[in-house]
Formats: sequence, structure tokens, C-alpha cells
Amino acid sequence: MDRSAGLTCRGTAATTLRPSPRPSHGAPPRPVAGPPRPAEGSERGLAHNLLIAPSEVDCGFPVATPVGLCVSARGYGVGVTDLEDMARARVSSGRRVERLVCHPRLPLVAGLGGERPAVHVWSCQAGQLRELGCVGAESDGYGDAVGWERIERTPALAWHPDEPRLLVAGGEYGVVQWTPAGLSAADAVPPAADYRGLACGRAGCHGDRRARPRERRRRAHPRVRAVRPRGDPRCA
Repeated sequence: MDRSAGLTCRGTAATTLRPSPRPSHGAPPRPVAGPPRPAEGSERGLAHNLLIAPSEVDCGFPVATPVGLCVSARGYGVGVTDLEDMARARVSSGRRVERLVCHPRLPLVAGLGGERPAVHVWSCQAGQLRELGCVGAESDGYGDAVGWERIERTPALAWHPDEPRLLVAGGEYGVVQWTPAGLSAADAVPPAADYRGLACGRAGCHGDRRARPRERRRRAHPRVRAVRPRGDPRCA
């Protein structure tokens, strides 16, 4: 991220996206009035921040806009979503971000690096975007790795639903957790296993173990052996 460029967090009028009824005889769709906005600070009106980095997003697809956009999404029902412009930041071409995971309650966002299996953590407070830490900054780059080779090196991450705690599992540094105090060993899941997915809840954390290449081949091509009961004439 270009640290020399400033960032301004500001709220604007929400742009409401609502499904319209199917038009008849070529008539233009009619706008549909949505339900009333829930009270600020209520459980239903809690904002979920989404940060889109302009350099590289989701498997390296470029984004046309030269600035990033942090929006707040509030859902009122199926197909009804409000988007609010919360923050804009300029990102240099020197850092690629392919995936972003936002904290469900706190102004924190974790970005998965596109050049190496590293996870960057930012906060957006008092109108400023600030990098708080990084997991795997010294990891070897992906290079020309593609397919399963790259997937197996991609870290898995998950936020705690209430606390500022990020759980990260990677093949090169095991399972660690990030907090504002720094990095530490994670005792929520066994550190020796290799995980392809993580999930955290108030009752604890769960890890989905990553399948080894031999296990994947067995799942894709299972060996089936027919067993006939005793006395079957075909067994003679």
C-alpha cells in the first residue's frame, strides 16, 4: 500500500440496490420502496466493512478504478443491500492484494497478499487507514506457481467474531494468531495440521484439514471391489 498517500474516511448518502418487479410489455422497471433503515448501533443495522483493493482482486483480475473503496453493507432482507462510501485509499502497484476478509464488528480488515503467502492487517479509524501488522512477510514468493501448487501455499484465515484476533494457518509458519499485541501461537486448533479453511465462533475455532495429493487422488478415483456372498454360483 502506498503509505505516502492519505486516506479519508467519510460517509455519503447510501446507494440502495433493490430488485425490481419483472417489467410487462417492455415497460421500464418500477422502483421498489425498501423497508425502513434500522436504528444505528442496533444488531440488525451493524455495518460489515468491505474493502476492495484496486491493484489486484480475486485471482489477479485488475480493477479499473485507481482508488480503493471501502463500503459498509447493511442487509434488510433477500436481495436488499445498502452500500455506503466509507473510505478511499490509493494503492501502489508494488503491493498486490487478491482477497480481503473483514472483521464482522470491528474496523479491521485482513488482506491476502498476491505475491507471497502473507496476510496484511489494516485498521480504519479516525479517518486514516493504518497497517497494523503482517503474517508471513518473509515468506518465499509464489513465483510461477499455479493450480494446486499455489493453492497449497495460500494461507487460510478467519476473524474472531468479537475480539480483534485473526487466526492464520499457512504451510510455512503453521498456525498463528494476530492481535494488536503481536503474533503468538494459536491454541484454538492443533498447530501441526495443515488447514485449507478456518472458522471462528464464540464457542471456539474449527479448522478444515487440507487434503494431501495422495488423498485427493483417492477421492477422485476410488477403488471399488465387488464382494459376493458365499454360495453365489458365480464365485465357483
